[in-house]
Amino acid sequence: RDITTLLNDAQAFARLLDYLESCYKNSDIDFIAGIESRGFIFGAALASRLCLGFVPIRKAGKLPCATFKESYELEYGSASLEIHRDAFREQKDAKVLLIDDLLATGGTAAAACKLVKNTGAKVVEACFIIELTELGGASKLRALCDVYSILKLYRLKMQEFFTGLFETYPSWVYLIVFFWSILERELVLILAGIAAHSGGVNLGLVIFIAGLGGFCGDQIYFYIGRYNKKYIQKKLASQRTKFAIAHILLEKYGWPVIFVQRYLYGFRTVIPMSIGITRYSAIKFAIINLISAWAWAAITIVPAWYFGDEIWIVIHWIEKHWYFGVPLLIMVAASVVLTFKKIESNMLKKRELRKNENRIK
Repeated sequence: RDITTLLNDAQAFARLLDYLESCYKNSDIDFIAGIESRGFIFGAALASRLCLGFVPIRKAGKLPCATFKESYELEYGSASLEIHRDAFREQKDAKVLLIDDLLATGGTAAAACKLVKNTGAKVVEACFIIELTELGGASKLRALCDVYSILKLYRLKMQEFFTGLFETYPSWVYLIVFFWSILERELVLILAGIAAHSGGVNLGLVIFIAGLGGFCGDQIYFYIGRYNKKYIQKKLASQRTKFAIAHILLEKYGWPVIFVQRYLYGFRTVIPMSIGITRYSAIKFAIINLISAWAWAAITIVPAWYFGDEIWIVIHWIEKHWYFGVPLLIMVAASVVLTFKKIESNMLKKRELRKNENRIK
């Protein structure tokens, strides 16, 4: 976005002028106009190469003779440009090439085009060395003239990336949602909800597929617990505490635990395996698991679908202010982990108290 390194490299600057000359040497152009200030550098140099007159478009109050004036809006206020009334030597319908270093929002260039028109001339094309495509200046300017940018810089935002992915490969989105849901990751469900909000995927179908993925994941863990005792023994060695808590929950609350476990971080794999170890009915588990999986998918996807625009606003804010957003996300994640750790600790303490009371009795 900076042209100073181009200007202080003699060979690079010469090659740029050679390229511009080859672009416009056979064009029907009478004058070249440059916008203050860096447009003067490229405009005057190209005008010399093409043996054309150069016209400066300057900030207000800089030109000595009678001028036309055009104001335009900035992010924080407004500014004005001026051009001499006789800038094109009163040549009727003079054809003008407008040149500047950078096209951003297009406000300055649009004002320059209007100034040229006020003199009776016409901008046939606006040429820029760099264009920041994310700001949409070219779209605004094309209503006034043709636009050509040598270097277009793209900033692919997260929203544009995912929207493009959803629209281009909708069937792949369903497959991704299914397989990721087997791992029970809410992030993919939130993205699926946003995709449904933008019309990229069908809301009902993506809930159905996500629920099937979640169902398959827990069925796998259930049957690992039932038929792979060696794996469970290894798990017990490293996650004895979680298995103990899972059994406490199962004894105390019964089948509703199958619903709730999808939101118990750290227990999502342990609880289905713990149920598999017991003599719990496989058919009953499958039915409850399927219903709970669809409920889990709907509870996560529907809010993301409904608040799609608001979610993107938050994501854009985090993108723009990552130095606040990233630490905030880390703090939220850490608080969730610590909360569940505290719950685990309290449940184990209660279990130990009950054991001690039974011993005393």
